[in-house]
Amino acid sequence: DLLQSFLKIVSTPSESPTSKGGENGFPPLPEGRLGGVGANILTFFSLKLLKESGFGPELRNCVLCKAVVEGLSRHFDAIRGGVLCAECFRKAGVEAFAVSSLTIETLDTILVSPLAHLVMPEVIARELQTIAEAMIQAHFGEEPKARYFMESIAKALPQMAVV
Repeated sequence: DLLQSFLKIVSTPSESPTSKGGENGFPPLPEGRLGGVGANILTFFSLKLLKESGFGPELRNCVLCKAVVEGLSRHFDAIRGGVLCAECFRKAGVEAFAVSSLTIETLDTILVSPLAHLVMPEVIARELQTIAEAMIQAHFGEEPKARYFMESIAKALPQMAVV
């Protein structure tokens, strides 16, 4: 399931009207660092890897008191594995960081739906990347070897031919 989702994303060019088409329809990646579609794919893979490993985040209810969490901005605690309500954040939120409700909704979609390709505003992509990296660090302690493999594939995206 995870590999099939990845292969669908890799074989589908970005359809974002704001992206500048590079080779094969993908936006070009910056020299020397993973960015754009490649970064989104690595984030997507990391989030799916966390979920499949039993570390899927709680996105609706506070991980401490179980109250429903609402609002435009939410606090996310990677160590505890999900969102915190305002009261619990005040009491124990030293490791939590703010993310938008739209990022939480996008994360929920990524975790529960098969996706054909990833197109999202850059601010949401950055927040998702922050969540993925924080949760990988909190739950695995180091980069899983699968992420190194995925990063090498994502870096090669501009050279891959879309057939």
